[in-house]
Amino acid sequence: MTGYEKSLIVEKVLNEKKGIDVKIIDLAGISIIADCFVIATGMNKKHIGTLADYCEDALEEKGIKKLRREKSNDWVLIDFGDLIVHVFDQEARNKYSLEDLWSGNLK
Repeated sequence: MTGYEKSLIVEKVLNEKKGIDVKIIDLAGISIIADCFVIATGMNKKHIGTLADYCEDALEEKGIKKLRREKSNDWVLIDFGDLIVHVFDQEARNKYSLEDLWSGNLK
């Protein structure tokens, strides 16, 4: 399964679970970090963690395990190798502005 195919699964889960402003950023051929980012905003710290859990569960059901998960008070990052999922609170999302950094690659 490609990073983009994984990102579509994650995007669907995040939208179903009330993630806010879910975006896929296609990095294939542009970055060695990953083929895709999925970015979403959660309503609060608990919601952010729960959204991240749902993403992990959805891909684990497909036999895909995370490589690592990092969290802070305002952001959870899950690395699946060719896909990286970022779930922010609104303030952190505005601060880091990943969409602006990769604006030409939004899907």
